[in-house]
Amino acid sequence: MKTIMVEPAQEIELIDPVENKKYHGFCNMRSLLEFQKIMNKLEINLDSMEDTNILPCCVYAIFMPESGISYEEAVLLSDRMGMLSGREVVETFMESLYTMMDERQKELAKKIMARYVTMKQMKR
Repeated sequence: MKTIMVEPAQEIELIDPVENKKYHGFCNMRSLLEFQKIMNKLEINLDSMEDTNILPCCVYAIFMPESGISYEEAVLLSDRMGMLSGREVVETFMESLYTMMDERQKELAKKIMARYVTMKQMKR
């Protein structure tokens, strides 16, 4: 018999003071599925992904299943979000995915994160 210890998913609460809303979500397999779905719906792949797509896709993927956030709301929230908050959301999402990736996927994740961090620093 194989025994599997369940590792808890990363739980996140995002507070939007502008709209006076709280969003609750998890970084888990469901959020990965939602990330893939929104990428497919928007016809975005890793080659065509723009830096401006990364944060809204992560926000949507994490918070849609629990809080019912729409992609349009995720874009608006991402546009209002400060650099450190945005970076923390993307890092948390990527770190949770990192544990289940093979080496090639890990390299892609590092490149996406590096692009996002560089883009945010350039906006300063």
